[in-house]
Amino acid sequence: MKKVAGIGLIASSEPYDALILPWGSHPMTDPLLSSQNFRIIHDGAGYSRSEKLKVLTGWKVGLDNLRVCWVGNLTYKNCGKCEKCVRTRLNLLTAGINNPGCFEGSLDTNVLKKIVLTNDAVRGEWRLIVKEILKTGNGIELLKDVEDVINRPSVKWSKLLPVGSIRREWVKNFLGKNK
Repeated sequence: MKKVAGIGLIASSEPYDALILPWGSHPMTDPLLSSQNFRIIHDGAGYSRSEKLKVLTGWKVGLDNLRVCWVGNLTYKNCGKCEKCVRTRLNLLTAGINNPGCFEGSLDTNVLKKIVLTNDAVRGEWRLIVKEILKTGNGIELLKDVEDVINRPSVKWSKLLPVGSIRREWVKNFLGKNK
């Protein structure tokens, strides 16, 4: 690998003051993936997502072609409605970028009423957005809606399945072991 590159760069997910443990990538553990011939560097944990996106304000081509969505069927563009698209738009808004070219039209605030956060890591990302809104004042008109998203109960997978002994019977029947 050293013939091609001697260093691998892993972009940070979270800033140092909001690290998530355990997480697949971490500034302390990523360098442990290094070898004698290939060094791994965890980069960017000194900045929040909004701060990183603010750098893109001067790079129109990069901002116009930013892709974050994996929900929509159209892989060449962002859907603009899923949790990650809306979160990215809010991060861009706090960075002073209102209608980036990578999204069609302006942010439809009605989508905030439909978003349900699925885990604490994502909830932490939304808390950082609140922090950025309060720090910058950008998006202050959406503060209550963003806080509502954070406070909305998560959907638990266990609630989608029967509980207790009923769940065990359901699993046995599903696996065909209860004849």
